Amino acid sequence: VENYQKLVLSSGEESNQSSSVEHLSAEEILQKDKGILFPVQSSSGAIHQGVLSHDLENPLGMKALLEGICNDFYQTRKRSGDPVGNDEWIAVLITKTPETVLVCLPADSVSPPSYWLIDSHPRPQLGLDTSYAKLHSTMDTLLLSLQSIFPPTDLGPDVPEMMAMMYNSFDLYPLERKKSALRSE
Repeated sequence: VENYQKLVLSSGEESNQSSSVEHLSAEEILQKDKGILFPVQSSSGAIHQGVLSHDLENPLGMKALLEGICNDFYQTRKRSGDPVGNDEWIAVLITKTPETVLVCLPADSVSPPSYWLIDSHPRPQLGLDTSYAKLHSTMDTLLLSLQSIFPPTDLGPDVPEMMAMMYNSFDLYPLERKKSALRSE
């Protein structure tokens, strides 16, 4: 908690303003932290941006992007000769204003696979009155839960397509433990 408070306070000092976590993006927190509080790094070096859609096969949809992140992670590890262990997961921070959740995706070698949704917000519409972690046995059931949190919004025929895409956009931040964190365990 103390390190986290320092991170938040240092953000305000840099801009000569008071600060709160509500005003820092996930990317800003990870850049300012430099791996001290959160020993993670971006697994691909990039934020993945997508668009919510009723079409589950949309190439910019949640399913395509999450599957792509997993594939990129495993291909990169395979090319580097760095094997993926059974205890390694890909964590993906998903943001769409005003919501943020974390999903944890298993290594290919984990059997049976399990997919976690970690949400710090209560979801009374889902019968969840507090923060929760929900286990899913398949990617498809995880996607159904994500769709209930991040439903695509149809803005009607009067709204230009680009504006509707911007309104339905989301960001994915793929994370993995830093190599130094793996060695120290």
